[in-house]
Amino acid sequence: MNTAFGSSKPINWVKRRYRPIVDPAGVPVAVTQICPMQGSGSKAQLILFDDGRKYVVKFKGNTQGPRVLPNELIASRLAVLLGVPVGEFEVVRVPQVFIDFEPDMARRPFVGGLQFGSLFYEKAVASPTQTRLEKLNNPSLLGSIVVFDHLINNWDRSCHGDNVLFIEDTPPRLLLIDHGHAFMGPEWTVEELRRNALPVKPLFGNFYRIMAPLMIGDVFSESLERVESLQREHLESIMVDIPLEWGIYEEEQSALIDFILARKGQVRATINELSRKRFPKTCADYIESYVI
Repeated sequence: MNTAFGSSKPINWVKRRYRPIVDPAGVPVAVTQICPMQGSGSKAQLILFDDGRKYVVKFKGNTQGPRVLPNELIASRLAVLLGVPVGEFEVVRVPQVFIDFEPDMARRPFVGGLQFGSLFYEKAVASPTQTRLEKLNNPSLLGSIVVFDHLINNWDRSCHGDNVLFIEDTPPRLLLIDHGHAFMGPEWTVEELRRNALPVKPLFGNFYRIMAPLMIGDVFSESLERVESLQREHLESIMVDIPLEWGIYEEEQSALIDFILARKGQVRATINELSRKRFPKTCADYIESYVI
């Protein structure tokens, strides 16, 4: 049984069986383009698929960089593993003939094949206000976002709340999306991952500033325990069946795993520093319980 370091509390790892991608049979296939997503740096498209669901799709050949799709898939799988709330996602198929038929897509450098799809939530509101976040009544959830972003070096969300969705359900929900800038960004190389895994630099921007007054008490400990309990075998499980056409082979997977494992040991110290300076209502003393 896995337990958190320095604790007898068992870690309830969230497990998900991923659909094999080597043989794309059964992967959702594009049926109808609905519209381009406004303000999307990767020029994502909202598309209806043959499973009856709408996905926001990011494409191979997008102008942000070749690592956008693997960043999205790996970060989303890691979020599921750690119990961080993330929007539903799928590897989807958009054939080249479909791209060429739609004018807004045909003028882009998109390449047909397997793409990354985020489930479209009709009732979702991006960039939630402090008033909406307050309805969650769950400071630890907000803490888990901060810890997760530091683990994967996702500076983008600390500044821009548009990759956080608020859904007015009963109870209200918060979901994370858009991890294309995780790790070392959409154009990382193996050498960059190895060279820049450390230090874990503090992240803070406009969206974290909105969250800060709602983060009261011990909001980080549970998430830190999960992060610190990550083992190589856990990370290997989220690297399986990444589409070969995305260019993430054994060397790239190993470099990503090493990047995450290197950072997990410094996240606590960085969160401790950030807590004292930026989240004054939280318990700031998280450092002592972690032993490398």
